[in-house]
Amino acid sequence: MEMLYESMRNFDGVELRTRFVGLRLITNTFQGKDLQQWLKKKYEIPKSSTLQTAQKLLDLQFFCAQGKDNKNPIFSSDVIYKCYEDIIPALNTKTDWSGEVRPANEVIDEMRRLLLDIESHFIAPSGKEVDYNAIANSKSFKTYKVLNVHIRLKRKYTNLCFSYVLWNYKKYL
Repeated sequence: MEMLYESMRNFDGVELRTRFVGLRLITNTFQGKDLQQWLKKKYEIPKSSTLQTAQKLLDLQFFCAQGKDNKNPIFSSDVIYKCYEDIIPALNTKTDWSGEVRPANEVIDEMRRLLLDIESHFIAPSGKEVDYNAIANSKSFKTYKVLNVHIRLKRKYTNLCFSYVLWNYKKYL
């Protein structure tokens, strides 16, 4: 599925457009029917299978619905979607988010687990060698960036949550 998603993001993938969602202008979006047509054309998949494939991509959280349909877990051809990569360009930038926000304690626990995973795979035991390119391309770091948005949306808890994550992270060093 990840290869399918990467193909979808290529220059010959699904066409991304700027659209109005309610009264907001959101960049880099696609409509469900655009994804279905692309799957049918590129991979010659029957229409019934394109719906199932798109639902799997949505379930794996490669993209999320925008606007009033943002909490609907069912893929629809009429809904506007946005890829998580386009929502979260960097850790310290403003983001357009209309997805569901998870409870802070769940997010913190997962962020701590991801930091430990990143440390174990990409940082040498001495702490002197770090493979930054591998970190940037890792699935753990991409998930960490998504979770960062969830935490930042809980504005009053942001500093407390990051302090807690860093404190727990330092305990394992």
